Amino acid sequence: MTAPAVSKRRPGKTAARTVRVVIAHTLELTDPLLPQRILGDAQTMAEQVYPLLYLLENSLRELIRRVLRNAHGDEWWAQAVPGDVRREVQRRRDREAEEPWHGRRGAHEVFYTDFGHLKRIVTSNQNWPYFQGILPSQQWLGQRLDELEMSRNTIAHCNPLQPHNIERFRIYLGDWQRQIDAVRDLIPK
Repeated sequence: MTAPAVSKRRPGKTAARTVRVVIAHTLELTDPLLPQRILGDAQTMAEQVYPLLYLLENSLRELIRRVLRNAHGDEWWAQAVPGDVRREVQRRRDREAEEPWHGRRGAHEVFYTDFGHLKRIVTSNQNWPYFQGILPSQQWLGQRLDELEMSRNTIAHCNPLQPHNIERFRIYLGDWQRQIDAVRDLIPK
């Protein structure tokens, strides 16, 4: 199936919805055997870093879902996602199913992907034509995800980030927001 060319012309700009995420919760522990430095790191990661990662990663997932569902219909996952990504996601879902006591990640396979998978889905030769009018270039997306992936993995393994790594998340989420806002009318609902 040949991807339609995406026009950069927008007849009328749709207003962006302003959202506010408030993170203010006190967690009290009984002597967790941790030094004050680690307790401070936990607060920084929870209040400053994790929300940036969470919002960026899930916004990218939502963009992928909307664009590829628009292009391929409800069966977009089977039709548009590279086979090795689908197999890895299925392995993750199967492992999760073996532990019924634990909650599921999400209803859709896209929630079992990581940065590398998301980058591959968007930049694949099959899918890039659907995204090229929305994202500036494959390199633009790839560079940001590659640079953030190490920090993402650091966070996932409960380690703190250095201030310059935290700032990179802020900058790249800001870049992402400005890009999405500029092309909002090209993104399927």
